[in-house]
Amino acid sequence: MEDPRFRDTRQRRDAPPPDEDGIRLEKALALQGLTSRRDVERLVREGRIRVNGKAVRELPCMVRPGKDLIEVDGEEIDATKGP
Repeated sequence: MEDPRFRDTRQRRDAPPPDEDGIRLEKALALQGLTSRRDVERLVREGRIRVNGKAVRELPCMVRPGKDLIEVDGEEIDATKGP
């Protein structure tokens, strides 16, 4: 019998299924090796990221790599490439 004093009480957190609407902007850019997710948050606050021609003003922002146009400081980012 398992000793209850040593039982793992943490809840198991399985990764959520992929969102049909895409992935978070922070993750999409971090996967490219361009910057960290925290730096993406800073870039959004500074108004330096656009998705499909519209400035991103708040997070979360869901994007579809390969379908959405992502720009950082006016430069198009190809989010379909791997790191």
